[in-house]
Amino acid sequence: MAQPQTAKLPKINPFKGDPCYFQTFQDELRLIFNSYSTAFQDAQGNTDDRKKIIYALQNMTDGNTAGFRNGFMKEHWDNTNNHYDYGSWTNFNNILEENFKPKIKVMQAIEHLKCARLDPKTTDVAVFNQTFTYLLNQAGITDDQHHTQLYIDTILDWIQ
Repeated sequence: MAQPQTAKLPKINPFKGDPCYFQTFQDELRLIFNSYSTAFQDAQGNTDDRKKIIYALQNMTDGNTAGFRNGFMKEHWDNTNNHYDYGSWTNFNNILEENFKPKIKVMQAIEHLKCARLDPKTTDVAVFNQTFTYLLNQAGITDDQHHTQLYIDTILDWIQ
């Protein structure tokens, strides 16, 4: 049964900007948007992106997100019409991802690739190749030339 528009929305954990909790914040927003969909609709029953954005911003008041929130709101104030023009939820969500989605996984994968060394005496080559491929995927490296150079760097000590 759909929730009435006046239903009180449950509290979620405020997002403070730690990339480790970004996906949890995203998941909590999706759950609220789906469970209380009528609270995020306009008078005609259409999804109201403005309401979604406001709800997300209301849960971004501490830590790194306070500055993001204030900057976003200042940037989207329409002086001519004296109201906020937040744009679409999709654009807002893309901005959130650019600012808060974890980048450490990629950096860690690249560092592991730079430090990886193959020594067939102590390393199972098949396992090494699987790990190497996994790290390439995590780092987002799809360029074959870059892939080949990284692999050569990992086996250089062994072939010398």
